[in-house]
Amino acid sequence: MALYLELVKDVFKLAAVALGLYLAVSALVRRRRPDWVEQVERHRVRFLLAFVAAAVAFKIGEDVISGDSAALDTGIMHTLHAHSPPWLVTVLGWVTWTGSTWACCTGTVPGRSSRSPSRSA
Repeated sequence: MALYLELVKDVFKLAAVALGLYLAVSALVRRRRPDWVEQVERHRVRFLLAFVAAAVAFKIGEDVISGDSAALDTGIMHTLHAHSPPWLVTVLGWVTWTGSTWACCTGTVPGRSSRSPSRSA
């Protein structure tokens, strides 16, 4: 039950953040760019969805950094492995590897040397 209450609390926080961002942008547009007001009002749903997506991304990032997402990550991984073709799992593994700290810092591919050929002076 506590997990559901935590989820409801997080949903309300994310909705409040998205609504606050929308209201702030709307007020800024009304004040600084009155000619954009009609466009912002016409695309209200798109703005709200973009702000919700950003808030959810920040929340997921916060959970990952704090280590609270292990169960969700494992569930997603098992679902992807069960319902994806083997080639897609391999491609996603390479995408994950390229984002790793080791790959970014060394710039190497497994099985290849990162050293450049020595030059004779």
